Amino acid sequence: MKILIISKSGDGFGIAQKMQAEGHEIRIWVKEEGFDFVLKNIVEQVSSWRPSASDWADLVIADMVGFGRMETTLDNFEVPHVGFNQIADMMELDRAKQMQLFSKFGIETPETESFANPTAAKSILDGWINPGYVIKPSGNLDTGKTFVTRDAETFSWALEQFSGDQDLIVQRIVEGVEISTEGWFNGEDWLNPFNHTFEYKRFLTGDLGPNTGCSGNLVWAVDKPQKDEHV
Repeated sequence: MKILIISKSGDGFGIAQKMQAEGHEIRIWVKEEGFDFVLKNIVEQVSSWRPSASDWADLVIADMVGFGRMETTLDNFEVPHVGFNQIADMMELDRAKQMQLFSKFGIETPETESFANPTAAKSILDGWINPGYVIKPSGNLDTGKTFVTRDAETFSWALEQFSGDQDLIVQRIVEGVEISTEGWFNGEDWLNPFNHTFEYKRFLTGDLGPNTGCSGNLVWAVDKPQKDEHV
C-alpha cells in the first residue's frame, strides 16, 4: 500500500518506519521546517503533500490534530484518509467548546470558567479558593503551557507566560489520578477494544517537575463485554 503521513513535527514518524519495514511504500510530509530532519534519508520526504495525496497515495494519515481543514480537499481527491476532521479539531483545540459538549452530554467536569485572554483570568485572584486552579490554554500549545497553580503568586506568574490574546479555561484542582479513554469510531459504531490509560504527567518521580504529555502510564485494553460488566 502507498501511504502518505502528514505531520506537524514528526510525532508519528516512528510508525512510518515500521510500516515501511513491513513492505509498504511510505512518504512523509512535515509542516514545521525545524523538524524536517526526522527520518531524513530513511523514509522518503516530500516538500508538498498535495501531489502525493492526489496522484499517488492509497491512504493518507494525519498523526496530529489540527489538519481538519484538509478534509474537504482529500475528499475531492477521493483518497481514503484518517485523522482529518474539523469537528475533532474543535473538540481537541477549543477548550470552551469542549466544556459545552461535556455539559450537553451530561459529563461531569470540575468547576470551570472560560476567559478570552489572560488579563480577564486575573479575576480569579479576587476570590481565590484552595487547593488552587489549573490553567489550560486553547490551541495546540506545548504541554508546558498547562499550569497547576496552588497559590495566587504562581497563578499570576503562569498567566504572564501567555500572549495577550490567548483564550483559556481555568478549572478548580481535583486531586487524583488522571485517566484517559480512547476508542476508534468508524462512523457507525465503536471498534473494540477501548484503551484506558492512567496518566502520570509530571517529568520526575514523586509527581515533581514540569508537566509533559505523559511521562509514564499504565495501559490496559478492555473489550465491550468487559466494559459493560465493569461500568
